[in-house]
Amino acid sequence: MKKILKMLFISFFTLGLLACSNDAGGGNNQDSPDNPGDVENPVEPETPEHKYISIRLGKTCETKEEISSYESFDYICDDEFEDKNAGIAKGSYYGLQLVSINYSSDYFTLSVEGNLSSQTVISKEWVNAPSYGSFYPLYIADDETAESIKITATDIYDETIKGSITFEICEKFNHEDISTTLTFDKKTFLTTDDVLFIRDTISNNKESDYNLDFSNCRFEFDKVPGSAFCTISSSRSYNWDSIIERDGSADKVLEEDGALVNIKSITLPDTIKEIGSHAFAYCYNMKLKKLPVSLQTINWDAFLYCKAITVNKVPDSVTRLGQSAFARCDGITAVELPKELTIFDISTFDDCKNISEIEIPATVTTVRSSNGATYFDFNVNAGNENYKSAGGILYSKDGKTLYKIPVSKVGYSYSIPATVTAISSNALANLDKLNTLYIPSSVITMERYAIVNCSNLKTINIDFSEKPAGWDDNWLWWSTGKTINFTGTTNENSGSFENSGSLNGTYTIKNNTSGQLKFSNGTMEFIYTGMTRNTYSYEVSGSILSVTWETAQGTFVGQFDIEETETGYKFLKKDDIALSWIGTWTHAASTDEIEIYK
Repeated sequence: MKKILKMLFISFFTLGLLACSNDAGGGNNQDSPDNPGDVENPVEPETPEHKYISIRLGKTCETKEEISSYESFDYICDDEFEDKNAGIAKGSYYGLQLVSINYSSDYFTLSVEGNLSSQTVISKEWVNAPSYGSFYPLYIADDETAESIKITATDIYDETIKGSITFEICEKFNHEDISTTLTFDKKTFLTTDDVLFIRDTISNNKESDYNLDFSNCRFEFDKVPGSAFCTISSSRSYNWDSIIERDGSADKVLEEDGALVNIKSITLPDTIKEIGSHAFAYCYNMKLKKLPVSLQTINWDAFLYCKAITVNKVPDSVTRLGQSAFARCDGITAVELPKELTIFDISTFDDCKNISEIEIPATVTTVRSSNGATYFDFNVNAGNENYKSAGGILYSKDGKTLYKIPVSKVGYSYSIPATVTAISSNALANLDKLNTLYIPSSVITMERYAIVNCSNLKTINIDFSEKPAGWDDNWLWWSTGKTINFTGTTNENSGSFENSGSLNGTYTIKNNTSGQLKFSNGTMEFIYTGMTRNTYSYEVSGSILSVTWETAQGTFVGQFDIEETETGYKFLKKDDIALSWIGTWTHAASTDEIEIYK
């Protein structure tokens, strides 16, 4: 038996699992170091990467035999040497798996410190889970009064190789204690099954409102399990735009589909390290003001459509923010990202209409985009070596790659800056106001779906004679109903006002009208629903170009910032102009300051 287990142990190491103990037993059931039976003397590793034993904790079980059914997700893989801790419940069994870098060692001593009940013990006989090695069962007595116990494992051949874990001992959750205001007088342990029981109870009592206070609880594996309080399948897909256009909001649809809208508030314990996918999705009446300070991972869609939460900071301990984790959370108006975050997924805050700006920390090395709507401006920390922001738009540090344009930065028309040479996937996504887009000849790289879901985009003018080789074939999605013009005119991206008075290039007004202001071959036109100007005149005064158009409906007056050059004048890439309507012009267009782009 020992030889079989020895082979199993070595095969685990070969697979990179660094799997642990065999039938040497735990605690007081081990052979003496001086009499190790028929096991060969251990070989010291030449260059051990670590000098510790990791103690992996298994899930809650009612009996010792259940440990043999453990699967990969049923134990915590935490390779910290000290200060590991977890919650456990009285009257329960847990499997402890020992993992040592000293793979030749087959023997460990195990000790329990702090227990006040003689029934709280580590079993002398291990349990083998076929796919995941051997586990020493730990039993916590019903009458245990200690608040915590500490387990220490030591390699009997090298006492410097050891590890420990501290368990906080909690009461078992009594299913009969659930009420609409769920609080806990005693420290309580919640298994995944307990959490799902609470969810189903709430779902079956839709006429009652629930306020959940888990601040005095310890969740199994310190994780809010996936779909913990979500009764809608994670595979369910909604056409949000269609629902909102029809009903004004998705509230009614989600409630009819079974969302737990009767959860009014929730408080989470500071021991939580992970929030599972869809954990609170669609609980749109649930108030939550702060996240646990110990949090490390927030999985995808964790708080999807939780409109009432008002969290304004993601704890600095968080290293992973999943896709759409806070999507459509309109109650969030400002948010601070973790200071040490390295990957930022923009979709985390998709469709959050009330967040005005998010600062990307200096530590971020990767920004992942999405095809959702981004309403917030980007503000990149000056110390970031990979990205920068300009006017709320996200670029690479050198400004050559365009990563993301917020919805608020684009109106009727938009011109890609001439400094941009590459446009990444989803850079222009869900820009619903955009009608006309200008792409300069500087853009030699266009990634797959760089322009996506711009439903009102009708015209794309491209300063090439044909699609460049560096553009992905699917750079635009979708192309139906769009006119693509390969103008192939010039590499100069700003119009010029020469001494001769000619105005070259094409410009479009960005406002809430469908009007276009055009300068082409020395001719200036203001076009609106097929009507053009009758006459026009212009005057240069310093750095201001004033232009007047007379139309059948009245007179349009505009002022443009220009810059003098050796040969004359050129328009700045982006100018604020003031509109004033004179005469009989009656269209209810904006008279606020608007922007003009090429």
